[in-house]
Amino acid sequence: MLGSKPEIFLIGFVILSFFTVPVFANVSSSILLETDQQEYKIGDLMIISGFVEEKRMPVAALQIFDPNGGILSANQVDIEDDNTFYKTISLDSPYYDEEGTYSITMNYGQLETKANFEILGDSLADSVSDNDFSFLFPEILAMFTDKEIYEDGDTITIIGLVSEKDASSVLIGIYDPFGTPAGFYFADLDNDLEFTTSFLVKAGVNFKTEGFYSISAFYGDSEVITSFEYV
Repeated sequence: MLGSKPEIFLIGFVILSFFTVPVFANVSSSILLETDQQEYKIGDLMIISGFVEEKRMPVAALQIFDPNGGILSANQVDIEDDNTFYKTISLDSPYYDEEGTYSITMNYGQLETKANFEILGDSLADSVSDNDFSFLFPEILAMFTDKEIYEDGDTITIIGLVSEKDASSVLIGIYDPFGTPAGFYFADLDNDLEFTTSFLVKAGVNFKTEGFYSISAFYGDSEVITSFEYV
């Protein structure tokens, strides 16, 4: 015979307690994303890891935002054969000088999930001068498309940002779902270190296969990858 309602509630509560998710992890219906800690200091290494329920593409896009919502970096994350992924991020000055709550966004096709972490004070950054960062190289900080899904006749616009001007343009390559190049473009840099380029989707010409296409942007020694879907 079943127990009373309070007993049933108590048993259910105990069972659910075994599946509590850490406060610094975020779970969607198909993606688990977490950091190895919740709080960091400037100069620490942060390990981002997780799991995708179904592997549909070899890479995912990972972006980090500061406490004011400004984008700090955009990274490619490889999805392993066992559907896991990880990325190590160095929380260096001057990018992580501000104390507060930072956010991480992961995009995998049409799926998206987020996680947060904290930057605390009392770091080594207080004793480091600006000249100590002369070793930094020009790199791509962010890149994205104006839409996630395109059809025949649409115009694809790619927008991005670099850390400093080393060349006048960014090389952008488009690859079909099988990794075959579908086109290469040069995106000119403006005075704000932003770059943009646009091109037309032509079925049977530069887009012959439906599915997820990848975009690789090359600038200096850096490479950033993102993706979109063609239907």
